[in-house]
Amino acid sequence: MTGDLRFSWELGGSGWAACRIADGTSEWKDIVSYLSDALADTLHAMGGLYGASDAERISFELEPA
Repeated sequence: MTGDLRFSWELGGSGWAACRIADGTSEWKDIVSYLSDALADTLHAMGGLYGASDAERISFELEPA
């Protein structure tokens, strides 16, 4: 992972947000549900990348599944 970590979280409709995580080599973006505390979970996982962990995992509620 490079030092060029970027993150954005933009609220959309009720219960939805546009999330983007990128570094110098890859990018992930999607429209996600925030019925749970998804923003805190995402930030916690991103912070974990700077520790001993090689990988972190996050999940979002499936709606309207």
